Amino acid sequence: MESTTATGFTTAGLSAERSARGRFRREVRRQHAAGGLDAGETLETLFRNGPVHACHGVKLRFVNPASGGPPMPTIGAFMQLLPRGFRGGPYRGTDATVYMVVEGRGRTRIGEAAWTWGPRDLFVAPSWTAISHEAEEDAVLFSFSDRPAQQALGFWREQAPLRT
Repeated sequence: MESTTATGFTTAGLSAERSARGRFRREVRRQHAAGGLDAGETLETLFRNGPVHACHGVKLRFVNPASGGPPMPTIGAFMQLLPRGFRGGPYRGTDATVYMVVEGRGRTRIGEAAWTWGPRDLFVAPSWTAISHEAEEDAVLFSFSDRPAQQALGFWREQAPLRT
């Protein structure tokens, strides 16, 4: 059984995040010999090999290697790279998402409000609220949401990019 503690993420796999349409070409999984993840290297590899999503930049989802599903049955975890100069298009999904800035600086618009962020900042995007990211420098965001619970119930939807 997969651990749900913070250290449980070190034994999880990585997969290129797929949009609702499933447009990513491949999955990339990498584990250190010691069993930890190298999400940064995986993000860089995906960035070099393109394409960069118009809303998400380069986004990975954490995967439970035993089940191929999310790390926890009701919570999904993600890491995304926003390259320097990235100006993401607006996106919205039915899942509420908590973001933590791992590194870099940028700005995020959620609905009508905008915030400038840097390392160790935290922000939340409520359900079905338009969100867009901009990166002043290479930035990495970790996020988690209730997407798996909504997918299991058949409720989850996304709209990207939004027409403005």
